[in-house]
Amino acid sequence: MSLNPLWLILPAIHLCGLMAGVHAIFTSRTPEGAIAWATALFTFPYLTLPFYLVFGRDHFNGYVHALRSGTFRNKDQEIAEIHEKIREHEHRPHPEQEPTLKVLQKLARIPFTGACSVELLINGRATYSRIIEEIDKAVSYVLVLFFIVNDDDAGRALRDAMIRRAQQGVRVYFIYDEMGSQYLTQEFLDLLTQAGVKVTGFRTTRGWRNRFQINFRNHRKIVVVDGRVGLTGGMNVGNESLGKSPWYGPWRDTHLVVSGPAVLGMQLVFLEDWHWATGGELPEVQWEPWCHPDGSMAATYLSSGPADLSDVGILFFLQCITAARTRLWIQSPYFIPDPIIMEALNLASLRGVDVRVIIPPGRFEPHMRLAALAFLPQVAQTENIKVYRYPDYNHSKCMLVDDWMGWVGSSNLDNRSLRLNFEGNMVVVGEKFVADLEAMFEADFARSRQLDLKKTPNLLNQLGSKIARLFVPIL
Repeated sequence: MSLNPLWLILPAIHLCGLMAGVHAIFTSRTPEGAIAWATALFTFPYLTLPFYLVFGRDHFNGYVHALRSGTFRNKDQEIAEIHEKIREHEHRPHPEQEPTLKVLQKLARIPFTGACSVELLINGRATYSRIIEEIDKAVSYVLVLFFIVNDDDAGRALRDAMIRRAQQGVRVYFIYDEMGSQYLTQEFLDLLTQAGVKVTGFRTTRGWRNRFQINFRNHRKIVVVDGRVGLTGGMNVGNESLGKSPWYGPWRDTHLVVSGPAVLGMQLVFLEDWHWATGGELPEVQWEPWCHPDGSMAATYLSSGPADLSDVGILFFLQCITAARTRLWIQSPYFIPDPIIMEALNLASLRGVDVRVIIPPGRFEPHMRLAALAFLPQVAQTENIKVYRYPDYNHSKCMLVDDWMGWVGSSNLDNRSLRLNFEGNMVVVGEKFVADLEAMFEADFARSRQLDLKKTPNLLNQLGSKIARLFVPIL
């Protein structure tokens, strides 16, 4: 009598589920995540084991090890010298601002530097034209990193600008995220490499231990020209950002251009990502800080991601929220805050802080709208948090704290940005920048409709929101 293979396969699956559940208990960053995964893996391993292999990990393996070995490790002394040069331009904050800025620069691992000029770029046309303009002025090198680059009018304009500079002898380096840029064609990439542009995907699955790490994304947006000018913010590269998408229609977004020593922080983060993606190669760049002659602002580029030893993304939001004394204005396309962030927002409102959040219409991404609905009842418990719905798709990620600090970057207010994505935000201190950011917010508030948070959603939305909330950790 032959042995039925199922008698071997089924126990093996249960054993793998048991081992994966124990792994989840030891490695999950939150007790809730550990309990949810362990329970599911112990009970339904046939269904949940494949999902755990893809979505279960929230720590990116290998990235830190790569930085501590090989080419980057051999540059430790040079990197230490770079930090010393940057510290020569370190910003001396007002005593009331010093505690907040000290924490933020520790999270950023690089100080706030003065002598910076920062300019807001509103929407796609202004941003793309400025990116192309700055690339066309490059003399030595250009560094480009985007989560999404599409093979459309916007993407091809960026591609052609990189090709022009490469053909003129400028060193051009380009990183794209394979998941975000999944529709990027091989022809698009071949034209870049044939022109001499150095091209690489971010390669989250590099290395045998990481072959299932497709849940992680490099969500940063970085352009650095000659170490003097940097562009960053929330915008990817695609026609949708120009309002040309039949589905999204008009598109609201925010980016910025930075000149001054803070650009070197963006450059250092790009090199870390390039080192991981290529397995050790490092671009040749210059590290002498350049001070903008009219630079009256201080700034630092604060990066975060799943390779961090602590939850830098969450700590960043928490510090900004707890620093607020009079107002905290936020724009985020996804308002699905971690519970600790939600409590911090509630505490800010109890302090009398004017907390306002702008989100886009829910018709574009129903799963995100339903997940957000699960959190709005908590917001409704306090009268000082106001949520506004922008009429068009609003992809901006930015924050204004009181009347002295603000940031624009790539971080959404959701678990993916807080724990799973590699993100980057430019934090700026300066009266002019704050005034410009305030004017931008005021214009967006004027176009938005304040939501009635005490209104009870219909039964279908209530059910959908409860189901969507179960998937918040991976949305």
